[in-house]
Amino acid sequence: MNKILRSTFFLGLFFQLTNAFSQGYDLSNIAWTEKVDIEGELPSAIKVFECETTIYNERKEEKSFSAVYTLIDLGSDEVKVRTILGDKPKYPSQYAAELGDAVYMTINAGYFGRNSSVSLLVNDGHILTDNTLESVHETGVYHPTRGAIGFMENGSVEIGWIYSITPKEEVYIYPQPAPNSISEKPLIPPTKEFPENGRIWKPKMAVGGGPILVKDGEVIENYAPEVFYTDITESKDTPRTAIGYTPDNKLICMVVDGRQAHSRGLPLIEVARLMKSLGCTDVLNLDGGGSSAMVVNGRVLNKPSDGNERAVPSVLMITQPIFE
Repeated sequence: MNKILRSTFFLGLFFQLTNAFSQGYDLSNIAWTEKVDIEGELPSAIKVFECETTIYNERKEEKSFSAVYTLIDLGSDEVKVRTILGDKPKYPSQYAAELGDAVYMTINAGYFGRNSSVSLLVNDGHILTDNTLESVHETGVYHPTRGAIGFMENGSVEIGWIYSITPKEEVYIYPQPAPNSISEKPLIPPTKEFPENGRIWKPKMAVGGGPILVKDGEVIENYAPEVFYTDITESKDTPRTAIGYTPDNKLICMVVDGRQAHSRGLPLIEVARLMKSLGCTDVLNLDGGGSSAMVVNGRVLNKPSDGNERAVPSVLMITQPIFE
């Protein structure tokens, strides 16, 4: 390599590394405040935290940030997780209002298109909708294993990559995704044997989404295997909804505002780091953008980017244990 080419190469590499590094904002010193002005009462098993601040990257560039999260003790007999698929898209607050005082918290759940869910939803063991079975791109038709979170009959929680081998009947979960990439030819559809070490999955309640952001304590940086479009995986200013759990059986549901002056939103990698900093070992991204909303005791706590809530086909709730 001659001197000019070598200099050009290293200069280009320097700028690539500098730009990549500067994109990361410091979230380590975020000060969360417990929200005490909640209308109505919450059980001791539920706490709500909020933050509105300015964050900085290594270049001292600033970015407005606003988020709210709910911490739920899943070991408490005061609360239960419930999933809802609507008969038509509704605001999260409308889903909550239909069940009244029995509902403590509601967040938007999986993805949808043409008013129908395209993400897994399991309610009381019944598979109501499947995760996307195929994703069409210029390079072919892919059959991705995408993320889901399941709440089991025994009280345990699991996040993993799933695929409905038999739609609405048989869901398999895998410890790693099928290694698809839209830069390569599509792989075969998932089976009981592919990807390796899959097993049948029968959660009591579950919602799908993706990509998985944290798995077994490790932040995931490569979202290619889940075959999402780049408006989900590469956007840096999108509102986000994420859900994760901690080793001591706590569930964390978070909504980050975006595309607004008070909060510019976060890329997925920073959502992953933020959730991990709160103690989550496993984290799933849910539908975001204008869908992102959190409702506690009937009140919307964040500021949806559309100016109002967006009607969605599915939600995840924390409720009183009256539906058992």
